[in-house]
Amino acid sequence: AAIAEAVLKSSAVPVIIDADGINALKDNINVIKSCLSPVVITPHPGEAARILGCTVGEIEKDRKAACKAIFEKTGAVVVLKGSRTIVTANGIDFYVNLTGNPGMATAGSGDMLSGIILSFICQKIKPFSAAVCGVFVHGMAGDIVKLHDGHHAHKDDRGAAEDTQVS
Repeated sequence: AAIAEAVLKSSAVPVIIDADGINALKDNINVIKSCLSPVVITPHPGEAARILGCTVGEIEKDRKAACKAIFEKTGAVVVLKGSRTIVTANGIDFYVNLTGNPGMATAGSGDMLSGIILSFICQKIKPFSAAVCGVFVHGMAGDIVKLHDGHHAHKDDRGAAEDTQVS
């Protein structure tokens, strides 16, 4: 928590907070408002529930309200992950993503999303737009993987690997 707070208080570049960063700050989440640089926070429903002191069911019942409440506590661009990931930068306007699928709910997927968002920020795209683009691209990548899920490699009669499409 001390390291995360120190980074927020001294960062001269945008900050993305995910997973353990969120968990480290959950008891002092309002410290995000002290960051002089833009912040993007990417909680899944469980992390959002810890931030807001409620249940995952309450988060899922009204995801936009949860996204708005996290924005109000943090002042950050909020990416509330899950089915139909929601992004807001002001608690009023929301982007609801339509790409992605349940197969993406796996360890490491959120790390990939944070990296994609960061890659857009590093290209000088504003944090909200970077988050929206990142969420879309991440979900589209998941959809492409799902589309090609039947694609496997097997060995031919000579023992060489050969790509085939399994129907």
